This record gives sequence, C-alpha cells and structure tokens, in this order.
Amino acid sequence: MGYIVSIVAVTPMREEATHRSEMVSQLLFGEPAEIVDTFNEFIKIKCIYDGYEGWCQSTQLMNISEAQLATYHKDLVAEF
Repeated sequence: MGYIVSIVAVTPMREEATHRSEMVSQLLFGEPAEIVDTFNEFIKIKCIYDGYEGWCQSTQLMNISEAQLATYHKDLVAEF
C-alpha cells in the first residue's frame, strides 16, 4: 500500500484502531513502516525494523516513497 515515517518523537502503536486500546509498541521519530490498512484516523503499520504491527494515529505519520525508504539505515549505533 505504501510507506510512512514517524514525524513525532514517539508514536504509540496500538492493538486496535482506538485511543483507548493497549499500546503494543512504539515508532520512534524518523522510523519508517509499511502501511497495512487504514481505518478512520488510524493507519495499521508494520515496522520495518522489527516487524511489529499496530495502529497509529495518522496525524503523527507522513507518507514517503519507496525511493526514500531505500535511504533508511537500520543501524542504531554510529559507524567509525
């Protein structure tokens, strides 16, 4: 369907598409994910880094192209 990136410091990933649902993980600023589904103001995503799936509020995400996704690096530490 497409790809997104988090545009806030921490985006909660919820089990269901509601604000009251359990938080199953978090997407960090700049972290990309694949769009799985949409429902109202929520987008179901699959995290590129660890494969977790959950619902995120769409206002905390920004669409990116596949070319932009290709520039993402999974490294969590600096290279020397």
